[in-house]
This record gives sequence, C-alpha cells and structure tokens, in this order.
Amino acid sequence: MCDVGAPDTGHERREAAELAAIASDILAALTRPPAGASPAVLAAGWRQAAPACRRLAQREVLRDTRDDPGAADRRRRLAEMAVRLAVNAEWAAVVCDGHTTPITSLPFAAARDWARARDALRHTTLGILLHLPISHGITT
Repeated sequence: MCDVGAPDTGHERREAAELAAIASDILAALTRPPAGASPAVLAAGWRQAAPACRRLAQREVLRDTRDDPGAADRRRRLAEMAVRLAVNAEWAAVVCDGHTTPITSLPFAAARDWARARDALRHTTLGILLHLPISHGITT
C-alpha cells in the first residue's frame, strides 16, 4: 500500500497514474479497435507507448529513495510493470507490423498473430490496472 506519510507520495501517484493511462489506452484499443483498423495500425500506437513506459521506468529507478525502503519497493515494482508493458508492446508491434488487412478480415496466419499479440497485451494491461490501485492507491 502507498504510505500516506511518505514525503514523495504525490510523485509516485503521478507516475502510477501515467502508467495506468498508457495501459488503459492500449486496453481500450484492444477491446474496441476502431472500425476498419488493422493490426499494423494498432502496432503503431504500441510502438509509441513503449518509449514512454521505458522513460517512466528509468525515472523511477533513478529516483533517490534511500530513506524510505517502502517507497523504493513501490518504485521498483512500478518500474518493472512499465518495462514489462514496454517489452510486450514492442513485441506485439513486431508481430502485427506487416498485417495491414482490417482485423475483421484477417487471413488465418495474421489472425493467429493478432490473437497472440492481443492476448499478451490484454494480460499485461489488465495486470497493471488491477495492481496499481493496490500498490499505489490510484483508481483506474
């Protein structure tokens, strides 16, 4: 849980909210893709999300928390979630990059790739969105 008396709780909540927003955007696109969207179109968004996740993770890892072991642990977990989302978003983008046919008309191999990427990202984003309210006290 988030220590209410911790000196930098506001920063932690902002970073957690940023990660939650990225995960929510990805999950929304997976759940309700725009009409006529192809996996390649969605992959472009995932490619843009990955660097934002990596920057967030780097900020959390580099933040000084020597005086608060609880904050250090929360920040480490937040950084791990951000890196996991970045890696999965990059992987899913590579898997779906060449599939330009709309999702509703995909041939078998492309549909299989789309399903693998969608399921991996859905699992990751749901995990993040379920964990952040517990670990960082934010609502998603």
